[in-house]
Amino acid sequence: MKLGSEPQDSIFVLANDVVIFLYKQRKNIVVTPFKILDIKELVIAENVPSACTMQVDETVEDKIGRSHLIFESKSMGLILRYVLERNYEEIEVDFSDSVPIRDQGVEKDFCFTDLDAIRQEKADEENNGTLRATYNSQMYILDEGGMFKSDTWLPIYGIMTNIGLFRCNREQPLQLLPKIMRLHRLKLEELKGSYSGRRYCFRLQYINDKEKESEKIFSVDDQETYNMWIKKVKKTVEEYRRLGNSMLLSPAALKNSEG
Repeated sequence: MKLGSEPQDSIFVLANDVVIFLYKQRKNIVVTPFKILDIKELVIAENVPSACTMQVDETVEDKIGRSHLIFESKSMGLILRYVLERNYEEIEVDFSDSVPIRDQGVEKDFCFTDLDAIRQEKADEENNGTLRATYNSQMYILDEGGMFKSDTWLPIYGIMTNIGLFRCNREQPLQLLPKIMRLHRLKLEELKGSYSGRRYCFRLQYINDKEKESEKIFSVDDQETYNMWIKKVKKTVEEYRRLGNSMLLSPAALKNSEG
C-alpha cells in the first residue's frame, strides 16, 4: 500500500530474485516488478510483527512513485529468514515503529500503528447490514442569514452512510427526525481558508426532498476530521456512481456479484 491509500489483498512473489506484487482478486501487478537487490532496506515493525516497509533504490522509486512499499504478511518471519539466509549484504534489516517515506516526492513519516487504525476502519465499513455507517462526527452546518440577519453555524451530528449523509440535531438527536442528503447527484466542493468565520469547511450540492437542487456548507473542528470527511464523501460518491443500487448489498454479497 502507499500512504493515504486503502490496503488491498495482494500476493507477494519472489521468483529468480525478482520481486512481484499481484492484486489477489484481479491478478494484475500492483507495481512494476523489480530485482531483490534493488531493495535498500527492510524495516520490520517492532509492535506490529507482521508488517514491514521495503525501501527501494532511486531507479525503482522513479518508476513506482514512492520510496517504500508497506505490507503485512503472516509469513513475515519466512520472508525475513529468506533474506538473511541468502546473505543479501546490500539489503539492510532494521526494526522500528516509524519510517520516513517519500510518496510522489513528498516526505512523510509513516507509523506502523496506523495499520491498526486502518484495519479498524475497514472492519467498521465491512459490516453486513443493508445500511452501513462509515464515518461520523460532530460538525456544524451554516444557516445563512441573508440580508437582514447574520450567518449562524448550527451544531449537528453528521453520519456518512452507504445511502447518503444523515444530519442529526445535536441537542435532540433521537427525538427529531434526521435529514438525509442522498447520494444521487451529491457533489462535494472543498472550501479553502475560512468561510463565515470558521475553517475546515466544505460545500455539498444535493437534491432536496422537494426534488430541487440545493446546497449546504459544513465545518468541522480540526484538520484530521476534515480530511476524513473529504475522503469518505469522495469514496462513497464514487462507489455510488460505480455500483448504483448495489450499494445496498452487503460487502460479502457484493464480492460474490462481482465474481
